[in-house]
Amino acid sequence: VQTCALPIFVLYHIDNKSGKLQKVLEFIADFAVQDASLNQSVLSLDKSLIVTGGDDTIARVYKLNRDMKSLEGKAIELKGATMPITGVDIYQNNTQVVATSKDANAYVFNLQT
Repeated sequence: VQTCALPIFVLYHIDNKSGKLQKVLEFIADFAVQDASLNQSVLSLDKSLIVTGGDDTIARVYKLNRDMKSLEGKAIELKGATMPITGVDIYQNNTQVVATSKDANAYVFNLQT
């Protein structure tokens, strides 16, 4: 389970026995100067990448450690949008990211370069 609140990304695990949510990971993912807001996030199918997009117009790709409790290295910043990001998705084999924006464009980024 993932959630976005203000500029913060939070990843939760649902405990199978109790059904309760357990916070696994939390980090700031939008850096707009005013009113930062993380608008969209997605976890890759293999649970190795998190893609986020927010009001600062930058889509970011974060690599998760195997335990899903921390990130590996710095985020890859995918720039091009001129207005806030409204949606993100990652291709099933982690080779491409699509980001949509309030500027009425969709941006396709190749992660293999």
